[in-house]
Amino acid sequence: MMQHNFDSIRHINPFGQNWTIKARVLRLWHLPPYPKSSAHDSLEMVFGDCEGFKIGAHIKSAFALKFSNILKEGSVYIMSQFSFGSNSGGFCAVNHRYKLNFQFSTRVTGIEDNDNIHRYEFEFVTAQNILSVNLDIQVLVDVIGRVITMSPVHQSSEKDAKSKRLTIDIEDEQFKVELMVLDDSDKANVTVFDRDVSKFLGIYAPDLRKEHFQFSEKFDKFLGRSFVFKVSVRGSTWNTSPSYTVQRMTLESSIIEKFIAVQKTKVIQ
Repeated sequence: MMQHNFDSIRHINPFGQNWTIKARVLRLWHLPPYPKSSAHDSLEMVFGDCEGFKIGAHIKSAFALKFSNILKEGSVYIMSQFSFGSNSGGFCAVNHRYKLNFQFSTRVTGIEDNDNIHRYEFEFVTAQNILSVNLDIQVLVDVIGRVITMSPVHQSSEKDAKSKRLTIDIEDEQFKVELMVLDDSDKANVTVFDRDVSKFLGIYAPDLRKEHFQFSEKFDKFLGRSFVFKVSVRGSTWNTSPSYTVQRMTLESSIIEKFIAVQKTKVIQ
């Protein structure tokens, strides 16, 4: 039997014809009926292909009953004969210019899963990247971390009494080291994350946590050393002292000497 050459999700656009994709349903969730008079929920999905590219899909309520018995989260399908829409709005599940709109004529065939398409396709981002405001705030991101606090369910906004939400504070699983540093003017606590710590200590980032829990003397290498830090500063309503997060750091002597000359400060040994 001839092997079918499926289209890559990366190339999908409204200007081509007869697109056929082989993809896994990475996520599937229900939305309120659309239109509101419909008796069934609408469906939203995220599909991923063997190249790791993702695209969102929408099934309006009129067609949801037909496809809800076919499409299952985690399963792999061959699909064709869909239409396209712009991937825009209040939030976008994936970073793709377009999304698939299922029609009654859309063809969906379940196939055997040979594991050549990743089961989850997570693309984790760090809390540091989120706080840097370098990400598109309309595109959802994957995070992994430890839940610190969680609020009660509360109203999303004053104008929308029906919409509810809860607020969760999480701490990501990056490795970080808290250092107390000082010069001739004052002292401060700074947070250094795994990238810079591993570079300075010469330890791979995955090994840092294990080294830390073994109370390795390698961390004493920081003691007495002089650095120039580029930091971000954050204030807090409950703590009068700002927090400093290291974005870049160096112990190169020429840079330290230039910094001392410009700032007219002294390095405390």
